[in-house]
Amino acid sequence: MCIACSYVNGSTLDVGMIGHYTFEGNANDIGSSGNNLQLNGSYQYISTGHNGGQALRMNGDRSLFYNGGGYMRASFMENIGFSAVTFNFWTRGENMDGSLDPTDKFVTIGNGDDSRPTLSIQTDHPGQTFNYKLITRDSNNTPIGFSSPAYNAADWKMLTLTVTGAEYAAYVNGVEFVRGAPVVDLFPTPLVAFAHHTWWGGSASASRMTLEYDDMRIYDKALNSSEVSNLYAAESVPEPSALSLLAIGLGGLAMLRRRRS
Repeated sequence: MCIACSYVNGSTLDVGMIGHYTFEGNANDIGSSGNNLQLNGSYQYISTGHNGGQALRMNGDRSLFYNGGGYMRASFMENIGFSAVTFNFWTRGENMDGSLDPTDKFVTIGNGDDSRPTLSIQTDHPGQTFNYKLITRDSNNTPIGFSSPAYNAADWKMLTLTVTGAEYAAYVNGVEFVRGAPVVDLFPTPLVAFAHHTWWGGSASASRMTLEYDDMRIYDKALNSSEVSNLYAAESVPEPSALSLLAIGLGGLAMLRRRRS
């Protein structure tokens, strides 16, 4: 398994990428690193992915008691001392059938409980519209949160979290909503997880979040604000389908014939 290698296909937005996941029937890295994600609990692949293709739906149906329904784990990043990382992915369909459970998170670095400081992005007042909230801890290990503007749960949104030893930053759709300094070193960490990944209190009837992921990228560097906005612009444009490419080709051929005539 290659941890430090990067998948580079000629785009500057691929430099430093150690995992790229399109969730076309699996959670495998489509790049050259082989850093696959591990799926746990209840999940399914759906046909209405971001910009077409498939996406991954993590079901918060309590299929894993004490583990909180479906979740993904990036075990290749655990217990390794990264100097900088970026998590970037598209998400939608965030749904909870009850009150907010504080362990329902999109991405978490750390145990996800009170045993050590964590950095995570989670929902704030989930519903048809809601905020994303970045949760970190102060020097007394007390959780503190910073909320984004409200977004529609039915829309695909691009979330980005960058972390270095000196600061973290979180973005939605390429726009930064918080930047700060971690009070502890976040790496090495025993857990890097996506979706509901741990259970540390409450009752078995507590809600767990269902949500969808697509087009996930993980970097061993911190993208700057320009790179994040460029990535949002690049991935907001749907890739041309086979039919559209055929139409373009036929149109070019017809134009060429008219010129010859």
